[in-house]
Amino acid sequence: MTDEKVPNRCQYVCPRKQRQCKMLPSNHLSMYCMEHVLYDPDLDETTKNSLRIPCPLNPLHSISPHDLQRHIRKCNQRPMILGPFHRPNCNSGLECDNHDDYPTILQEITDEEVQEFIIRMETIHDDLVKEPLENNQTNLDCYLSNVNANELGNRARKHLQQIGSLIEHLVQLDLVQANTFNFTLIERDHQRYRYDAHHRREHQGPSFERYRLDIRDLYLSELPSIKNNQFQKQVVIISKHLCGGATDLALRCAVNAQHNCHSIRAIIIALCCHHRLLWNDYFGKEFFHRLNLTSKDFSLIRTLTSWCTSENRHRMPQDGKRSTIGKLK
Repeated sequence: MTDEKVPNRCQYVCPRKQRQCKMLPSNHLSMYCMEHVLYDPDLDETTKNSLRIPCPLNPLHSISPHDLQRHIRKCNQRPMILGPFHRPNCNSGLECDNHDDYPTILQEITDEEVQEFIIRMETIHDDLVKEPLENNQTNLDCYLSNVNANELGNRARKHLQQIGSLIEHLVQLDLVQANTFNFTLIERDHQRYRYDAHHRREHQGPSFERYRLDIRDLYLSELPSIKNNQFQKQVVIISKHLCGGATDLALRCAVNAQHNCHSIRAIIIALCCHHRLLWNDYFGKEFFHRLNLTSKDFSLIRTLTSWCTSENRHRMPQDGKRSTIGKLK
């Protein structure tokens, strides 16, 4: 962005995008729009607070102080209990001290220590994994029958191939039979749901229900579709992609359901974002301890996993070494 700002527009510049806000100034007191008036350096705190205050439920957005009570009742970030299946933190791991997490560990150790750790991890990996995992490519033809393949970009094809792989696993494991299942969708963030209407009519596929809540708070046994399961249908958990620690939360959620005598027949998860794992919620602590690995080792492994997916890898030597290390999780 150039140093010159467009006049008669909000003077706030988004730090991440380095782009000036396109809204108009809110009033004669400030050259900032109502959403960004809190950032106006020319206003004192009293004046700012009379115009705008951070939302007490989520300070990432602001509200008018005169609208506080009404906003709290309708804010999308307000705490909501959806039913008996919504139990806050029921799938959280044991709380550990803050010093058990080392977000900047790569800056705290030497290159020699990193190299020694990599050799140690390779030894553990070779002892545990006797045969390499198979990488079976999905045949996209059956999934592209109604799609013009030439119109798909690389990103669209990648996601379609991943979805096809998940479906193929469901079929190979005999987990789907026609007209014998229904879906329960769990999502933490708000979605547009623009395709839902196409699945609300007759002959538009299996029935489904959708809940917006964190997997951390999902008590699976109390979901209506499972609790009221008259035909004793088995449960299949499937996801693409569970970001970071959400995979650990999902595994703990499944184990809790098993303890309550609900049969989990299969779990199929496409993993994602290893660098966002948290030691507090990590489901494999017992496995780590058996290998004499600590929370500090966990933080280092978490950092090294990003080597596998780094966007700079095409500018690096093509020996595959760094990528291989990133996969040793």
